[in-house]
Amino acid sequence: MKVTLKVNVGFDSEFLLMSKELEASFITGKCIAEVLKGLENTMNEYIKSMEQYNHKVVCVKERDGAFALGKVYKVTNGTITGDNGIDYCGIKSLEDLNDKLIAQFIEFKGEA
Repeated sequence: MKVTLKVNVGFDSEFLLMSKELEASFITGKCIAEVLKGLENTMNEYIKSMEQYNHKVVCVKERDGAFALGKVYKVTNGTITGDNGIDYCGIKSLEDLNDKLIAQFIEFKGEA
């Protein structure tokens, strides 16, 4: 007999609406510790896939007025807020940030 456990995980923001259904199937008769370990592994894989970028960045190319050249911005949990007050979400890396926005950034290395 097969038992299926479904976990619904959702994320909602101004720019992103996503719902992801995780499904883990286990064969009954396994010890409960094995079932829980399988669920933990499934959830850890999903959480890792959702990891977001967390760094300070400096605007090095500005074209749309949302970000100021030379200004330091903080990216927290994959979200950066422009000077226009708009949150840009779902950023997973510096490369991803630069691909998604017209403005371009480098990592902030500290005070000069």
